[in-house]
Amino acid sequence: MHKTPKAFRFITNSSDTVTSKLSITVAKCLKLLLNTSRTSFKYRIKHIDNTVFVIDNRDKVIDFMDISNAKGEPRKCISTWDFSTLYTNIPHDKLISKMTSFVKKLFNANPEKPYICCSDKGRSAYWSKSISKKNITFSCDELIDSIDFIVNNSYITFHNLVYRQIVGIPMGTNCAPFLANVFLHVYEYEYLEKLVNLGDIETAQAIAKTFRYQDDCIALNDNGVFAQHFHLIYPPEMVLKCTNISKAVCTFLDLRISIFRGQFRYTSFDKRKDFSFDIVKYPDLSGNIPLKPSYGVYTSQLVRYCDINQSSSGFVSDVKDMTSCFLNQNFVSKTIKELYSSFCSKYLYRWAKFGVDVASNEVISKVFPISSFKI
Repeated sequence: MHKTPKAFRFITNSSDTVTSKLSITVAKCLKLLLNTSRTSFKYRIKHIDNTVFVIDNRDKVIDFMDISNAKGEPRKCISTWDFSTLYTNIPHDKLISKMTSFVKKLFNANPEKPYICCSDKGRSAYWSKSISKKNITFSCDELIDSIDFIVNNSYITFHNLVYRQIVGIPMGTNCAPFLANVFLHVYEYEYLEKLVNLGDIETAQAIAKTFRYQDDCIALNDNGVFAQHFHLIYPPEMVLKCTNISKAVCTFLDLRISIFRGQFRYTSFDKRKDFSFDIVKYPDLSGNIPLKPSYGVYTSQLVRYCDINQSSSGFVSDVKDMTSCFLNQNFVSKTIKELYSSFCSKYLYRWAKFGVDVASNEVISKVFPISSFKI
């Protein structure tokens, strides 16, 4: 609804289907394989520090910028990219081929534990030397067969007809994000490996300064190399577009990033503020919802705003807007103030980077325009 012109996306939903439980289990296995790829020395490409572009959150991007600022690295540059259609355009033959390559490579990198086990109730999978008697166990070939089955057996009903999906992966299935992530990762990994084998280590190292969260990419201090090579990295079905606001300003996840006087600057970004319609966000206590988790949202957002703002002014502005929203949605002022006070005491190590005491009366008066509140 926020796009101009308004866009459409095909999403299927399901409940208790033939592939539902298998998809949940495969998702756990793929998550384990991705984590292993980040830590396995045998999977690492020589001369390349970042062989896995896939990230789970913004933390690595912020760390990269902070380290670059501390080092005083010159000629900073940023570019952000977005895959126009990721899930719906992946060809099944290429997906199965890349998934097979990835799974085999990780199993070969861990020969002393040739099995992956996971339970129905557990949230994660683990490597094992033997077949488990209690938990579901996959060998390399069994995991590949399971992925093949999920990809090639996605059916939907529409107007009393049954259709099988022959292009793309179903967005509603649990393992879909991992399938898409691994699919792109293998292309990235193989291209880095190709450059290193050809002796073009400098180009490979520049491209490796890329981070990708699902279909959103950001390249930092790569001297524009990613822009020159991305069409050689990914298959033609994956259309990648630059999303920079300007040469030195872009947005990535919940960050607005810019380059100013040779330094990376970042602050919070919420695209919902630019929508032409109202957005319902945060809990509203006028409804029949639990109190403790609802108030917990306030604390979690304080931590998030602390992390994604480089300066105290950005943090204070975000917290002021959020506090106003919470109070308008029937939260008790006294409890909100106590939560803020608790945050200041508990998370000193996180907000100390501002160089400003966010627990001071001066800051508090900006966040809570109530003179009686003191910490």
